[in-house]
Amino acid sequence: METTEEIEKTEQSNDQPMDSTSGISSNLEKPENGSARKGSATKSKKRKKTIKDHTAPRQPLTGYIRFLNDRRDTVRNENPNLPFAEITKLLAGEWMNLPTDEKQQYLDAAEQDRERYLQELSAYKKTEAYRLFTQKQANRKQKEESQEDEIPEKEPENLFTGFDIPIFTEDFLDHNKAREAELRQLRKSNTDYEQQNAILQ
Repeated sequence: METTEEIEKTEQSNDQPMDSTSGISSNLEKPENGSARKGSATKSKKRKKTIKDHTAPRQPLTGYIRFLNDRRDTVRNENPNLPFAEITKLLAGEWMNLPTDEKQQYLDAAEQDRERYLQELSAYKKTEAYRLFTQKQANRKQKEESQEDEIPEKEPENLFTGFDIPIFTEDFLDHNKAREAELRQLRKSNTDYEQQNAILQ
């Protein structure tokens, strides 16, 4: 539970002005090394959807998850204003400080659940439903691989045409002048088209 001093500190920090140049609150902390975190320069791969087998046995819960499920409602009732993440942090602290004998109850239940799962899984792997599911997965994987093979990566044409000219030479300056003239022409035609569109509307 938060004390009144903590609540006042939180309210004061929320009342601090925003930095007008960056739009970031001035009370944010920077990393210890002083450098701001930068985004990744490489393009991340799109996460593929995994097919969920609805006929498979339910996976076992760990002792910690069982503890969270048992205690979450009572902690939520005691602290109705706390967000979900804060409730989870409180419960994590409780779990860390829980006596070994109480913790062992949850761990024993988790072990029994794990044994149940392994038995059900071995029985499930002998069924027709499992065979159909694995076949469906294999077909999907084949289809994705064939789609990747069908789409050859196009190499951009003339991507580096202007970069083989030595810098600060007459050829380089002429090349820049030609590019500027081309850009001027494109901008002019663009404004002409915009004016025509405005007239038509």
